Amino acid sequence: MNRLSFLLSAFGLLPALAYATSCSCKPSSTSFGVPPSLNTSDGSIFTGAAVDAKPLSLNSSFDPDVSLMHGDSGNTGDTDYPAPLGNNLTISSAAEQIAVVVWASDGGMIAGYGNASTSPATRAVGAVNSSTFEILASWTAPVNQTLNLGYMEYILDTDDVLLSTTQGYIYVVHRENCDGVPSFTLRRTINLTATIKPWEWMLNSMIDAAGNIWFTTGGIIGSGDPAQNSTTAGYVAPDGTVHAIHIENQMVENGIGVSGTSMYMATGPSGAANMSSNATGYMYAFTSDEGTGLKTVWKVPYNAGSGGKPGEMTRGTGSTPVLMSDQFVAITDNEDPQINLLVYHQEEQESAEAQIFCKVPLFQPGASSNENSVISHFDGDKYGLLVQNSYAAPIFELPGPGFTLNGTWNDMSQMPGGFVRVDVDPKNGCEVRWTADLASKTVTMLSTKTGLLYSYIQDKTPTGQYDWYAVATDWATGEIAWKIMLGSGGIFNDNWLPASIGPDGQFYQAVFGGMVSIKDGL
Repeated sequence: MNRLSFLLSAFGLLPALAYATSCSCKPSSTSFGVPPSLNTSDGSIFTGAAVDAKPLSLNSSFDPDVSLMHGDSGNTGDTDYPAPLGNNLTISSAAEQIAVVVWASDGGMIAGYGNASTSPATRAVGAVNSSTFEILASWTAPVNQTLNLGYMEYILDTDDVLLSTTQGYIYVVHRENCDGVPSFTLRRTINLTATIKPWEWMLNSMIDAAGNIWFTTGGIIGSGDPAQNSTTAGYVAPDGTVHAIHIENQMVENGIGVSGTSMYMATGPSGAANMSSNATGYMYAFTSDEGTGLKTVWKVPYNAGSGGKPGEMTRGTGSTPVLMSDQFVAITDNEDPQINLLVYHQEEQESAEAQIFCKVPLFQPGASSNENSVISHFDGDKYGLLVQNSYAAPIFELPGPGFTLNGTWNDMSQMPGGFVRVDVDPKNGCEVRWTADLASKTVTMLSTKTGLLYSYIQDKTPTGQYDWYAVATDWATGEIAWKIMLGSGGIFNDNWLPASIGPDGQFYQAVFGGMVSIKDGL
């Protein structure tokens, strides 16, 4: 799950902030386009040690072949791209309001960003120089249309970007690259305003292997999106025919997963269903059917608890469904006082109870929440799943009267945190493999080339001193290999924005003041 829509509308479109302050320690090879907004703490900028790569099996492949914030159409969060091992790391940053990154078929960076050059400021999709972060070409939706950049999708086979707007439109935008010069051309416009309810906002759009474009309405109430007491979900066939269903008192609050012609979606309680202290959400599996159109393959309830946990921004599950090859699909619930990892069979079972392969309690009772997608990797025998604890994560603060860049909205010290890896054995069930004492709000990524998890954390030891680090964690053991400070103060707060790993071997993190990246040196 991610908060990009609200963040971009709130402050992602503001001109890039520049707060020139001193930095007491930084690598000689560092290029700070985004200066720290606080003096850095005393101590080493780098701790730990460089490691050798421990390659994993390649990521599971999905049809269609796409690039998303969560990696692929299965939302696995792992990539076959290389990533830093900690060798003479170099840091770069730029004050470009880049919020989410996907990758083109030729390795080019495609980004959703705030375009402050227009009047009024707008959201746009752009081709970006991955070294300088310069916007080389861009496309902006028509006037009065607001792009959903968090769940934009790059279709690798056709070099098309699939985008939806909150107002109910879907756009297919083609990206060309002629002699190194990128450009964007609008290929298709789909108007779904007659299909969705007047009070609903469009949230998701994803293509499937048959060329159907799946969509859902929804939003994140905790991020400022309006309450919507229903959900519309369905698909647009290649010939333009729309197949949809309407679901009362449920709301989609995350992305969706697509494989082949199947779509997986989780809803949270809204409207009358939200009033219960032990509310219910649902996990769905749909498919397209040539004879009848949209088919609900299965629907299983989950416990959404009473809501209101510190740092909570979704009423139901906080995780986008993650597909585990063609066997399972996983989310977390929102049960009180302790959430659970829920792993479902993709194939329809004889009952709702049998649909759940396993249920694993996560973190500590009374300090357990999740507002991010689960990471999944299959080693040929077992699936490894990584879940982050979001309990008591600080909510972003909006620029305006009384806003303080280095204020307490940066403070992550109240978070109990925790990463947990759960192994799923298709023959023997599920068990916790390791836990790690890390607290993060970002979308963590796994590189199969290095065998390391990459995330963005805060060194919360000094009171009032907000230092931000990229951290590499061993996928097999949960041990921290190394961490490096990327900046200090609110300007380097990731503020729920996602990380990414590129084909150039760099780790990228969107932050309040722009974009920062690290790579191995010589």
